[in-house]
Amino acid sequence: VERFGEMLFTGSGIGGPITLEMSRFVTDILNKDGGPVQFAIDLKPALDEKKLDARLLRELENAPKKQLSTILHSLMPSSLAAVMVRHFRFDGDVPASHVTKTERIRLRQTLKALPLTVVATAPIEGALVTRGGVELSGVDPHTLMSKLNDGLFFAGEVLDIDGDCGGYNLQMCWSTGKLAGFSASHYCAQR
Repeated sequence: VERFGEMLFTGSGIGGPITLEMSRFVTDILNKDGGPVQFAIDLKPALDEKKLDARLLRELENAPKKQLSTILHSLMPSSLAAVMVRHFRFDGDVPASHVTKTERIRLRQTLKALPLTVVATAPIEGALVTRGGVELSGVDPHTLMSKLNDGLFFAGEVLDIDGDCGGYNLQMCWSTGKLAGFSASHYCAQR
């Protein structure tokens, strides 16, 4: 699964719209396989490998005495640059003029495919979108009344419906709420 969009790094992992979008698939994999899910994040999606390599060369050549950690700050937020140096074992103190071709290639590859391992999703208490619920096959689509229990109506995220980010889940909640409400009112009026 591949998506393009905004994401952010948080104190406990990643967040943002694209993360919410991808969490649907991650949750399925975690529930099915139980193991971690591997991601690759392209931190420079506007640049292909060749253009990114040219940018790195330019940055290194234009400031030969600057430390690699300082150069990285021009490519990404400072906090992420510090993690890149530490976690991926780049020598942040090395002058730009001493960065080898091998290290530049490794840096480019990391920027284009930052590896990330997801071991769990946030608990339900912190959820912005839920997945699962009452199976649609057990609900009359014209009234949203249970096929098993007359007079029981379902709406919103209690139903097993989820959509892409961008208001679709909110629209589903509003639409099913209206239909279930009208249907329940009509059901009660007939009693």
